[in-house]
Amino acid sequence: MKKAIIATMFAVSSVMGLAAPAMAAEEAPADVRPVEFSQEVMRHASTATEFASEPEAASIAATDRATITAAGFEATSIQEATRMPQVIEQCRNPGATCTLDRSITATATISGGAGISFEVLNANLGGSYSESVTLGVSCNSPTLEYGQVYNAYLQGTFVIFTYNGESGTAFLPLGIDCRVQAG
Repeated sequence: MKKAIIATMFAVSSVMGLAAPAMAAEEAPADVRPVEFSQEVMRHASTATEFASEPEAASIAATDRATITAAGFEATSIQEATRMPQVIEQCRNPGATCTLDRSITATATISGGAGISFEVLNANLGGSYSESVTLGVSCNSPTLEYGQVYNAYLQGTFVIFTYNGESGTAFLPLGIDCRVQAG
């Protein structure tokens, strides 16, 4: 009987010893950090809307751009390569890689700003942005560990401005940012 108890304890401790490394491997890596976004970007993302379409302002002649650029607009901050917090595509595949592959149409968004039109904003920023762009998400992840996720985000120019005395923010999409994150 004593030998049976000792044999059972040995078997149980052996099984527990083999299981322990497997359990430890399932813990999330310490170097993976959560994503952080500035307060301005988070506020914009929570209240953003697409620019209101104004058919009469849809095509602004080059001579009118000088008038528009002087019409009470001031950019207080222009932040290039800003990422929006909404994940547009995602994959998980612990121990292997994964691919994000799709096309999306992204539109410029605004929050506040006293009804500024896209044309006025764009003219004041040099006229190089589009109100709507089609972007291809095509990213291949590195090998993902347990607890990691591969995310794609819209990336573009984030503008904090005042227009006719009222403040506002705008996001002008330009591309995609893919990255490994804690999930």
